[in-house]
Amino acid sequence: MNRFPASWIAGPGCFDSLGKERSIELAKSLIMLVRVLGLLAIILGSLSWVTGQRHYLAPHIGIGFCVAVAVVVMSVIAIFHSMGAVQGIHIALAFTAIGVAERLYSTIRRA
Repeated sequence: MNRFPASWIAGPGCFDSLGKERSIELAKSLIMLVRVLGLLAIILGSLSWVTGQRHYLAPHIGIGFCVAVAVVVMSVIAIFHSMGAVQGIHIALAFTAIGVAERLYSTIRRA
């Protein structure tokens, strides 16, 4: 007996039209944010490299982190658009386990 609703298991049909439309709009906004922040990160990285001043480095790293977060959010949106929620959650949990394992390894290595 299947305990999950069919909409959880079904592939692309698991979103209603409004939810899909909202996620597409979010993805459009995120790609524009990635483009602008990526360009800004390149400019700050170049300034740090050319001038040799390290005060450009912290904003460069922070903006790079923001770009990475936006890309992760976009990948989650893409996962849920291409497959059902159960499969998407499974993949998210796998990535979380890999991240925890990497963090534990770095802690063990430093000890």
